Amino acid sequence: MRPSLAVVALTGVVLLGGVTSGSTSRRSSGNLEFELSHEVVGRRGGRLLVALHLAVDAEGLGRTTVGGVEVVQLALRGEVRREASPLETFEYAFTLPVEEGRLPIVVERELRPGEYEVRVELRDVTSGRRGERLVPLRVAVPASVLPLAAIGAGEESGLRKIHLVAPEGEALAGLQEFTAAVDGEVTRVQFLLDGTLVVTRNRPPFRAQLDLGPVPRAITVTAVALDAGGKEVDRAQIVVNQGRERFAVRLEPITPADRRGNEVRLRATVTAPSERRVERVEFFLGDAVVAKAAAPPFEVWVPLRSDAAFVRAVATLDDGSQGEDLTLLAGADFTTGVRVDAVELPVTVLGEDGKPVDDLGGEEFEVFEDGVRQRLTHVARHGDVPVRVGLVVDTSGSMEKTLGEVQRVALGFLRNLLRPTDRAFVVAFAERPALVQPMTRDFDALARSLLGLRAQGLTALYDALVFSLVQFSGVRGRRAVVVLTDGADNASRHTSDHVVEVAARTAAVVYAIGIDIGPSELRTRVGLQRLAAATGGEAFFVARGGGLERVYGRIERELRSQYLLVYTSSSNAPPDQWRRLEVRVRRPGVKVRTLAGYLPE
Repeated sequence: MRPSLAVVALTGVVLLGGVTSGSTSRRSSGNLEFELSHEVVGRRGGRLLVALHLAVDAEGLGRTTVGGVEVVQLALRGEVRREASPLETFEYAFTLPVEEGRLPIVVERELRPGEYEVRVELRDVTSGRRGERLVPLRVAVPASVLPLAAIGAGEESGLRKIHLVAPEGEALAGLQEFTAAVDGEVTRVQFLLDGTLVVTRNRPPFRAQLDLGPVPRAITVTAVALDAGGKEVDRAQIVVNQGRERFAVRLEPITPADRRGNEVRLRATVTAPSERRVERVEFFLGDAVVAKAAAPPFEVWVPLRSDAAFVRAVATLDDGSQGEDLTLLAGADFTTGVRVDAVELPVTVLGEDGKPVDDLGGEEFEVFEDGVRQRLTHVARHGDVPVRVGLVVDTSGSMEKTLGEVQRVALGFLRNLLRPTDRAFVVAFAERPALVQPMTRDFDALARSLLGLRAQGLTALYDALVFSLVQFSGVRGRRAVVVLTDGADNASRHTSDHVVEVAARTAAVVYAIGIDIGPSELRTRVGLQRLAAATGGEAFFVARGGGLERVYGRIERELRSQYLLVYTSSSNAPPDQWRRLEVRVRRPGVKVRTLAGYLPE
């Protein structure tokens, strides 16, 4: 649960038409009836992110077909006014699969607290019917917040002396502000990155700008609460950029707030893939099970044994898989064991005719890391290993005339590629990326997310690729990103080098498709080709209006013929050091494509 002290920074209240958030306005003109409701869903900088929710009856709307799917097409225009002067206008186009009942539409605007008037016009493109709403909009931030003791679930959560608030976002990099919410006993707060002290704040507000590095990676941020005598009274931790699909178990540090007499509180945080459920968490003192928890929050109070040198938490998912974490009880610091992960290497092998070779045996592969041959522990053929695919689509303004074709072909690609064990997600990007459909096996959900895309804005290609690759953090098996764009990057904070680094950490293959990127746009073409080559993928360039089906078909065939080579690295190189890779195949006349190297995640 998010701390209530963060309400001022992260949430607000919207009053629309004189009623509170969650109400519905029906004042209208025109012959297309729709409902309008609203909420504040977050913040971006000093503005509140206001979501306008529209609902329109599907019955009576004109219908057409896109990619074999029956859809309705709606155009939305709006204007926000302040003190009778236009503040901003917005315009969107929606293509939605036909469903019974009411069709949902969501539009987000960034507004500062204040009094506004908003006009929304919705038009059915096929039938020409339209409707309009004109309503007052009051955006306000609550004047008071709940005390820290109210944070969390249950009475015991009130004992916490500190709670750490992270910035919003999934792919955090560079300088990011973290806030520690504390009670009156705390006079100083130390902020640490991966266990290294970065800065100490000696007076409230306890905030720190922490440099997470140029590219997103999993980092543990710790806030240590100190009293007036400099004694630690509590600490809080957050792991950023951990990834939605990672199965991870983390024992929270044991602090003075977790002790009462001879008892100690053990707390575990568990993240699981989206389609899995945590069945139980078992807590061990030494080798003995001392407690079990079946539902979050996973925390228990247990008697502390003098002969126990460590505490361990083991989480079990509904498919039987397990993960664990271990904390040494000697000393005050949080300590974990050393973890050695297997390296999973996706490999594509092509024959002299350029077609995939799919009949190789494991004994025909050789893998070299930094020139040293590695011992393969497993060679999986394409049919044995599920694939995880990220579909990344450029929705900048220049894509308006092409987006319909892209939606049709991409739907066919997913329909042909995905089997019951496979998963995919969809990211759309203009000046910033958005995860419009998290990883799922539900084709209908993927179709809805693709058909709902609309074209507007600039092109932040590299930011979108970094964001998409971070979605693979903690994901095992075959991973691939298929990105489609029609222009040069003109809005990213990240660079192509950053994309290559993140790809090296996630071991994902990147396939890039450029539309109407001619030889004169050499920098863009070279950038896409370099990125694809570094990850074992390929870059394709096609003219607008043709060739997309052929390209997506080729990518599908390659993904279906990939091999997955698994080995445990024999290298003693430090973490974060680049490991150069080479794969050889004992068959003449073939070409091998794989990662140029990797960085341990």
